[in-house]
Formats: sequence, C-alpha cells, structure tokens
Amino acid sequence: NALLRQRHQRILDIFERGEQGRMERRERLVALCCGNPDCREAARLSRSLFETGSASFIDVLDAERSLYSAEDSLIQSKVSA
Repeated sequence: NALLRQRHQRILDIFERGEQGRMERRERLVALCCGNPDCREAARLSRSLFETGSASFIDVLDAERSLYSAEDSLIQSKVSA
C-alpha cells in the first residue's frame, strides 16, 4: 500500500510539474506578444526621427535589433510550446 501511494504521488508530481511548465511557457508567450507592438513602434519612430535628422542611424539599428530580438524570442517560444 505504501509503495503504491508513493508511486501514485510521484506520478501526480510529474503531471503537476509538466502543467506548471506549460503555464510558464504560456505566460512567457503572452508577455512576448504584448511587448512586440512596443518594439515595432520604437523601430518606426526611430526611422522617422532618423529621416528628419533628429536621430542617428545607430538609434535606428538599435531599435530594429530590439524588434528582431523580440520577434525571434516570440518564434522560439512558439516552437518550444
């Protein structure tokens, strides 16, 4: 009986850890999706400021790098989910 209860508890623990992992990945994915529009807007604004001479090309590259990094993280999260 004790051995059976221990095995049962181990199985429940494994399922619980798996569910927690799925929830964490889902929360991360939601956070990445919510952050992406901000990165797009920053990249758009930096390009606009560059075109008017109010920002350097380095600022544009930095904003676009952040956007691509956020998009890559989002894709990686979708692939691993």
